[in-house]
Formats: sequence, C-alpha cells, structure tokens
Amino acid sequence: MSELLLALLTIIPMLEGDPNGNPDENALGPYHIRPVMVQEVNRIMKLQKLEARYTHEDALNERLAKHMVVVHMRYWGRQYEKVTGCKATIEVLARIHNGGAFGYNYQSSWDYGIRASNLYEDMKKNGDL
Repeated sequence: MSELLLALLTIIPMLEGDPNGNPDENALGPYHIRPVMVQEVNRIMKLQKLEARYTHEDALNERLAKHMVVVHMRYWGRQYEKVTGCKATIEVLARIHNGGAFGYNYQSSWDYGIRASNLYEDMKKNGDL
C-alpha cells in the first residue's frame, strides 16, 4: 500500500471541505471510516490470525485509522487482482475504499475513483511526487 494512496484518501475529503469525517454518514476521522469497514477489518485480521481489534472510535486516531485502511485495501486489492487478473490501480483502490470490497463495480464510487486518479496524475505532472 503506497503512502501516496493513503495521502490521496485524506486529501480528497479536505478538498471537499470535510477533513475530519462526515457525521451524517457515520464516517469518522481523516479516512472517513464507517462502522461496517471496522467490522470488515476485524474480520480480515481474524482470518489472518492477527490479534488487534478495532472500534469505530479508533478511526479518530490517525495511526490506527491508517492501519485499518491498509488492512482493508491490501486484502480487497489482492482479491480484485485474483478475480479480474488486473492490477489494482489507484482508481480501483480508491473505489474499494469509497464503496467497500466490491466498490470497483459500483457506479456510486466512480466519481471518487476518478478524483483520486486525476489527483494522482496532476501531482505526478506537477512534480509533487
């Protein structure tokens, strides 16, 4: 999981004026983590025989939130690659983060994935990477 992608996932909410979560959607912290993602991360960690378990409030701690995002996207990024035979791109991973495990299939995550991909390309073009 690249540090760049993690940074992009925090930049997008800042650009939208909502850097610390969205209470209307029960999304907490810089990565806008919802309870369902916490449950999924805990399930993945149990499968991987990792002992740590998270609560939704842990999404407010940047270090813990970052770890939750990494666990989720590594797992589901690899699943995407197995199923599709394609590499998980910035856009795909952003859509998984935004729309859940199969977010790359959902129209509702398309805009978010495109924003992340475009932001990445702009940063590359401007020499910010």
